[in-house]
Amino acid sequence: MARHHCSRWHSIVAGAVLVFAGIAHSRAQNFQVINPPINAAQARALSGQVATILRNTAAPGPAGIKVLDDFFMRHYYPAMTNVDPIALGQLGEKREDLFGRYFNQIRSQQTRDHLNSQTVKAMSAIAKGRFHPAVRYNAALILGQLDAQPGARPLPAGTDALLTLLENEQFNNAPVPTAVKVAALLGLQRHVRLGVEEAAAGRIAQAALAVANREDLPDDASAKAYGWVRRQAAEVLAAQFEKGLTPPAYQTFVRLVRDEKLDIDERCAVAELLKPTMFENAQGLNLEDMTLALGELAREVLDVEAEEARDFLDEILRQGGFAPAGGGARGGFGGRGMGMEGGFGGRGFSEFGGEMGGRGGFGGGFAMPMEEQGPKYEKRRMIDRTLAIVAASQAVAAGGSDELKARLTEFATAIQTVAEAAAPENATTEDITASVVDLEQDISNMVAQWAPPPVADEQPAEEPEFEVPAEEAAEAPADAPPAEEAPADAAPAEEAPADDAPAAEAAPAEAAGN
Repeated sequence: MARHHCSRWHSIVAGAVLVFAGIAHSRAQNFQVINPPINAAQARALSGQVATILRNTAAPGPAGIKVLDDFFMRHYYPAMTNVDPIALGQLGEKREDLFGRYFNQIRSQQTRDHLNSQTVKAMSAIAKGRFHPAVRYNAALILGQLDAQPGARPLPAGTDALLTLLENEQFNNAPVPTAVKVAALLGLQRHVRLGVEEAAAGRIAQAALAVANREDLPDDASAKAYGWVRRQAAEVLAAQFEKGLTPPAYQTFVRLVRDEKLDIDERCAVAELLKPTMFENAQGLNLEDMTLALGELAREVLDVEAEEARDFLDEILRQGGFAPAGGGARGGFGGRGMGMEGGFGGRGFSEFGGEMGGRGGFGGGFAMPMEEQGPKYEKRRMIDRTLAIVAASQAVAAGGSDELKARLTEFATAIQTVAEAAAPENATTEDITASVVDLEQDISNMVAQWAPPPVADEQPAEEPEFEVPAEEAAEAPADAPPAEEAPADAAPAEEAPADDAPAAEAAPAEAAGN
């Protein structure tokens, strides 16, 4: 069965929200802009020389270096700081051109080294400066794409620049927007996958752990958006510790999977990052922690899914047992969780336009497309969430004892059976929802048995009830409570054996023994 990433559209939108939130938050500010000393016409005249230098296998001479610096440092990079809305909208295209038309054409290592050095200098200054958030975000993305050797080894100076952005909250009183930190995380994900120098590995781990474990929200991000940021940090850790988790990284994954303040889809996505190789040779990990965390996550996911499944089944009963064809997921990824009932699939703009044209346009009568009637159930969302938990369970089992493997196998198999049965196009929504309701109860019962029994010494010993000795009770003041109001289970003083210790002393001794 094909794997599905957990709520991929949710992640895309979360990243976009961060960038645009930063832009909206700072519209009233005066941003720094570098006016290019070399204008567009002069740059066009230089572009032919630049192309020749980049394709030359020989190292550039002083004249060639000047051409490169004039074009990039005095025109191309300064132009990227323009805050005109049209210019901001072209940043992505200019970044693609920088690599597609220029960096990817370099034939000389000396040329690459010089251009890398100048680009790190320019983009670091922009990412740290009082420039527009989108400009700073773009600069950080460029730093993440720089290679010492194309596609084989990331540029160490670029790694260092990304870490500097991630480790600091401001530069010269200019706060680092969350969007810039996101760009740094995305760049570090790429650098780690390609392979970074060992000297940088410790800094990368510390920086990623700090973001992943951060719970207080920055001013420019919502709780949902920052949950996505924390997941990006987890992706850095997943790439770095793919061959074996360290205890700090492992506990961070446990914390994220268990964190109820995070969006449930982000928790599923973090779980999906776990791989068997992380656990097979890892040392010092208490795998029971992650097992319980995944059990808790499964219960929460299935509680939500079963509630919606029951709503669907109840509505079917109210309608006389009839379910319209195709009553499952509406439009694929996103659905209600994205706040868009149609998602990115279903009856979209193309069909809407076709109906307008096919019925004679406005002159022949305007026909709105009919909304599918009847109850709905987001089966694709359920499949994504549950398969993420299955994958994580299988990963943890790879490093567990025989007992833990058996437990996680039973757990994962129960979930996977329902998810796989829901995937085919001919699977009826009634059968899917009924299976989800049953699964929720099965997993709840299963996970309840995993909870460790309470340890006696973790609970404070109960204080014994205070009993007034008989001789003191006789001398009690007149307004003291009558003897019959004493606890019913208190033994009468005259029935106590003479050689027994007073009850007030015996009870503490008993408690201490327990």
